Amino acid sequence: MILSGVVAFVLKSVYAYLKYFKNVEMIGIWSHFHDYSHMVLGLFITTLLLVLLYKVPQQRVVSFSDKYSYEIYIIHQLFILSPLTLMDLTNYLVVNVVVTLLSIGISGIVLKTMTRKLQKTIKIA
Repeated sequence: MILSGVVAFVLKSVYAYLKYFKNVEMIGIWSHFHDYSHMVLGLFITTLLLVLLYKVPQQRVVSFSDKYSYEIYIIHQLFILSPLTLMDLTNYLVVNVVVTLLSIGISGIVLKTMTRKLQKTIKIA
């Protein structure tokens, strides 16, 4: 786990340096560099959460995760990478991340609620 964290940190740091400080265009092999660094970061975060949440009663964590994960997955890119991004809302990164995470969570729950009501209305499920 520590190795994946170090690799993710190094890869993402190099990517940020090249893209934002040296203005290297991320095409060709550089786009693959970004994809792999993003994948390693995802593996690290998943492993870290598994280690941190190992002692937490899994039933509550898993039931919440299972209940809204698909809707959160559908919604998350809207608030992170689309023209509606909230990551540039303020000059404070921490505030932007908190607002983005709250917006994603609330929107996922609202989407799930609306979907259930729509399913009951048209009697699909």
